[in-house]
Amino acid sequence: MKNINSPEAKAKRKGTGTNPDTEEFIKMEQQYPARAGEEKNLAFGVLFINGGLFAGPTRTLHINAKVDDVKKYDLDQYWDIKDTDSAKETLNQLASLPSNNGFSPSSIYSASAKTFFTHFEKLSPEQQKDPAELNKWVQALEQINQNIKVEAFGKMYERLSLSYQQIMGLQNIDAWDIERLAGTARKCYFAGYITEDECYQYLAQARSLATARYANWQEYLVSFMTGRVVCYKETGFDQWIDVAQGLLETPNSIWDQNKGLWTK
Repeated sequence: MKNINSPEAKAKRKGTGTNPDTEEFIKMEQQYPARAGEEKNLAFGVLFINGGLFAGPTRTLHINAKVDDVKKYDLDQYWDIKDTDSAKETLNQLASLPSNNGFSPSSIYSASAKTFFTHFEKLSPEQQKDPAELNKWVQALEQINQNIKVEAFGKMYERLSLSYQQIMGLQNIDAWDIERLAGTARKCYFAGYITEDECYQYLAQARSLATARYANWQEYLVSFMTGRVVCYKETGFDQWIDVAQGLLETPNSIWDQNKGLWTK
């Protein structure tokens, strides 16, 4: 069986993730310091921010963009957020975790899919690249759910050091809403639609929702990425994988520094 956590496998992946803690962003964190005591809450929303249109430093509420651009090309265009009322309405809706309504893990991970995944996991690296084997996987998964594609699972498995058990152990896609709640709250604060106190309250709510459901960043990430694929298929998937890998594997990233926040 392929050992994706071996030193050799990790060495091949080293440097392929996007580290959000760039020198420029670290300077921004010093220029726009976050409120003391909010470090754990600030770990939420950074994946959503840096995987989207506007990147930003992780340990501050500042975003590396023009306020008008965030309003026009993100909050207004994608969320129909134009003012304080629409901002709070959207954020409160996300906090209710609407994406999980009607979602069932069995709709994605049927017995036939698990059987095929186990078979695929045992193949050699060369066999896994065989178009015939990949086609079998594509056909098996497409028969279960048209929104879930083989490439998404393969990239999570290969790039993020996630095991078969972690990927197939998904119970919900709540993290898709939780991370969007935190990221959108940060954007709404940056745009001036909510106060700093309100933003931190939403981040704290996101953290509470997440830690009640997941045991670590890996579980949270599988839930978030699966929710994104369900909604958008694989559009922009590589960019999100890059950011996720950077947060998971970069020493002293905000996720690395907050591994202890999970209490489940």
